[in-house]
Amino acid sequence: MDDRLHDWVHLNHIAIMNRIKPPLLRRFPALMAALFAGMGALHAGEVALRNKDGKSLTARLLDIKGDKLTVMREADKKRFTLDLAQLDDASRAKVDDWVKAGGHLSERYVIEFSSGKSGKNSSQYYDDDRTVNMEPVIVVRNPDPNAATKPAKVTALLLGRPLNERGAYHVFATETFDLPSLEGGKQTPFLMKRFKHTYDGRGDYKYGSRYLGWVVLIHDPENKRVIHSQSVPTTLAGKHGGKFLDLKADSIYDAELRDMK
Repeated sequence: MDDRLHDWVHLNHIAIMNRIKPPLLRRFPALMAALFAGMGALHAGEVALRNKDGKSLTARLLDIKGDKLTVMREADKKRFTLDLAQLDDASRAKVDDWVKAGGHLSERYVIEFSSGKSGKNSSQYYDDDRTVNMEPVIVVRNPDPNAATKPAKVTALLLGRPLNERGAYHVFATETFDLPSLEGGKQTPFLMKRFKHTYDGRGDYKYGSRYLGWVVLIHDPENKRVIHSQSVPTTLAGKHGGKFLDLKADSIYDAELRDMK
């Protein structure tokens, strides 16, 4: 609905509730009835449901368990539990379409990351050479105890800072995993491949990249839409988001994630 029309409807609704009869509505009673009928549908995401007795309710679909449907009326945030068997065919079809689209599944996730990093001098002759070993583990958890999550993809990247390219990013490794639907409160781990790199960050002969951090993105498997992300440094995921999905392992990118080949 156009914003101006929405405002006009809202003002006339207030006027009516205060027993003021706007001239236009007084002259066109059919329009007034139509506006009242549509007021419950002004909230985005709500659908109109009707039972077999002809009673209707406009509300947002929240959850479905067996033959029970939980909905919420946006106007007053009141929740209702409906019996699916009592809905008419058109309403059942709306619920079925919502379930097929995954509307009843949560997109809330918590990501935990452990780098498994250990390091040591890599040469008995050159004290500055360092070898870093990593065995990263990612845990994705569903924090909602009452709803399962949508199946998705998890992409993880290990990042380094090139010692001779200030401000650039070195993608040490990147892996993508299938994330199944998680029941309420459940979690699942993902093990990245073991990784080792060597660098020298001191003296006149610096080379390689020092470990910087990580980025983990949970994204839609169909269109790469990022659902949730976390990173260290914490600003990385928020700043670049889905750009990380196109980066390649063992490649160097500038501060805006442009390939520096």
